[in-house]
Amino acid sequence: MEKCKFTFQAKPTIDGKSNYIAITSIVTQEEKLSIKKIADRFVIEKNSSACHWMEVFKTECERFNLIKDEEKIEIFRLFLEKSCTDWYSSMMIKLSLQSEWSEWKPNFLQTYASKGWTTSRYALSFKYQSGSLLEYAIKKEKLLLEVRKTIDQGTLIDIIAAGLPDFITDRINKEEIVQTKDLFNELGKKFTVFSDHKPLENMNIKSRTDEELGDLTYYLSQYDFQIKYSPGRYNIEADCLSRYPVLEPNENLDEQLKVVNVIKLEDILQNQVKNEKIQCRKEKLISKNNVYYKKVKNKEKNNSL
Repeated sequence: MEKCKFTFQAKPTIDGKSNYIAITSIVTQEEKLSIKKIADRFVIEKNSSACHWMEVFKTECERFNLIKDEEKIEIFRLFLEKSCTDWYSSMMIKLSLQSEWSEWKPNFLQTYASKGWTTSRYALSFKYQSGSLLEYAIKKEKLLLEVRKTIDQGTLIDIIAAGLPDFITDRINKEEIVQTKDLFNELGKKFTVFSDHKPLENMNIKSRTDEELGDLTYYLSQYDFQIKYSPGRYNIEADCLSRYPVLEPNENLDEQLKVVNVIKLEDILQNQVKNEKIQCRKEKLISKNNVYYKKVKNKEKNNSL
């Protein structure tokens, strides 16, 4: 035989002269377990304000067709932790399970809802510190909406952008950002970096906190990117940009040297004038067009390199 749980309540008769015991609910063991299963399917974030949490709880109850006050009170207990469980026990003593949900909800909000400006100050002052720019923007939006759900999109975007570094906002066209999702798309763009330095392919950017690469990895952590190895011979343009140019004597001094990383002749002349070692040994060097060279195995070599 299936076990059932009966709930009784004393109610007055029509004439009000006496009371009678009435069965208010009958719950089977299967139905009892289903409450826990439904609670597992609730989509409620724990770390949110009491008012916002209660609104989400109400929405989830409607989604699973939990209409009875007793069901709401019972499933409500499954989401409480720490001091909230003591509050629930106290309420059970004062009101019992057969009380109305309209008594529980305002009591909970009166006890735990923030009545000061602390939440508002934190939401407004929250700024990007490190990590993903997109994660910061999403969290900032959540904090602001918890404080004021009716905030308009323009104000929301401005406050989120105010917490970003200047060099990030300077490269974003404000006119193109109409909704927060536009800002999220701009911050969350993923790209691929091709490098001829293979060890970078397996480097964990977020885990490096050492002095040598700490500042660099902190700067790179805001971007969502992937590093792929590409040998220099297959990526000639980038390989050329990464090399310090080797200059040879040029008879036509007015012609600009056709290398990617350009060093002008004027830079070499100024460098040699300021170089004390060259000035002390210039009698032993060869001078052509006011540029000093030295002989190495019967070949001239620019002394500024």
